Amino acid sequence: MSAKSLLSNLWGPQKRSGMRACTHSRRRSLAAWGAAWGRTLSFLLLVMPSLAHAADENLKIAIGVTPEGASCLLGGSIDGEIVSAATVVPMMDHAQEYTLIELDGFGSMTAAIGLPRPVGSDTDCEDQYEQELALGPDDYGRMQVAVLGSTDVVADHLTESRSLEATEIETLKLDIRVYLDESGFLYTGVEIAQAIEFDANNDGTKDMLINAINSRRENAQRGEYALIMIKDGATGVFTIVAEEFTAETSDYPSLLWENTVVSILDLDGDRQMELVVYGTFYYGDGWEVLKIENGAGSAVLGCGCGG
Repeated sequence: MSAKSLLSNLWGPQKRSGMRACTHSRRRSLAAWGAAWGRTLSFLLLVMPSLAHAADENLKIAIGVTPEGASCLLGGSIDGEIVSAATVVPMMDHAQEYTLIELDGFGSMTAAIGLPRPVGSDTDCEDQYEQELALGPDDYGRMQVAVLGSTDVVADHLTESRSLEATEIETLKLDIRVYLDESGFLYTGVEIAQAIEFDANNDGTKDMLINAINSRRENAQRGEYALIMIKDGATGVFTIVAEEFTAETSDYPSLLWENTVVSILDLDGDRQMELVVYGTFYYGDGWEVLKIENGAGSAVLGCGCGG
């Protein structure tokens, strides 16, 4: 069935008898018009992705999605080069197809509704964009990342990962204790928020990501920390991806970011995994893409208005 026929079925038969048809149209109730528009919108979201421009295989776009469905455009990559959100915005279009991903694997397929919108004009929100997505009822309630492309395309940029159980995490606390002692920081206990097993550098060996947080939001305490580190499965060497420490006790709120690793993917196609992280602190929240290079981690993309 053609798109024209589908639209005709959605809207129902149309009269074409001049003024009489026009008068009839004006008398249609608002409720009936709204129902017809709802059917048309459903058609656009379901059918138009197949009619939209095919996604460029050399273009990758990543959008952070909160449990409430709020989105934040992180940016992406073009021909293997990481680029900002502002750079990919002109390449985005209504009804582009996205795959939702999380640590445990794939979510559902979704599509863009309209074009990206700037979040705000103040300094903290400069070059920040949100992209509305056609989320279903089952897409809410968890942190996810929407990646441009079909499931098959996106699968080529993912790696198998496994979140450790609480009993397994206990054995990793010694690694954090040793690192804190060697770094000369005051020991305040070890609390691991996440421990994830995955192949970080595509060498066939499982590596271990440790996300450790010890923070009291109400007032900063000396020795508090927020760490993301990766232990190489072959050498045992640690790579510090992100770290923050509180040097002095204060009556003011802690400024440490409490991070959650939402997804692991190869955004730029270099066969090295990037971490997509959502973080919160006392004054706000935001997203980052952390890249691991030369034994260190750095934030290459970000989105958020905290601060």
